[in-house]
Amino acid sequence: MILLADDAEYFRTIVRDLVAERGYGRLIETSLGKEALSLYCRNRFRIVLLDVVLPDVSGLHVLQAMKAMDPHSNIVVVTAAASREVVRAAKEAGAAGVLGKPVEVQRLSQTIADALARRER
Repeated sequence: MILLADDAEYFRTIVRDLVAERGYGRLIETSLGKEALSLYCRNRFRIVLLDVVLPDVSGLHVLQAMKAMDPHSNIVVVTAAASREVVRAAKEAGAAGVLGKPVEVQRLSQTIADALARRER
């Protein structure tokens, strides 16, 4: 299962279509950070795609909380707010990768495939 936490409907649609087209598995979506944490507590996700700017809580806070629950979690930050500070903070918090929006579909697909392969090891 893949968890997508992003408040941008257009991006959720892109990911939804990509996951279905490539057969990456079941996708669970939310636009809220607190809901993402709740879902994460109740499920085992192979990968999490996480935005930094969410309406209710910082995605960096969500990232830190998820890593505290599972240090081996596979979380990729995908954000339009990809400043050097955000990239550094995400990597220091344990993100498996950081992609800036807009992201090319092929790059996003390869990132998901790579993250899923890492999780299988």
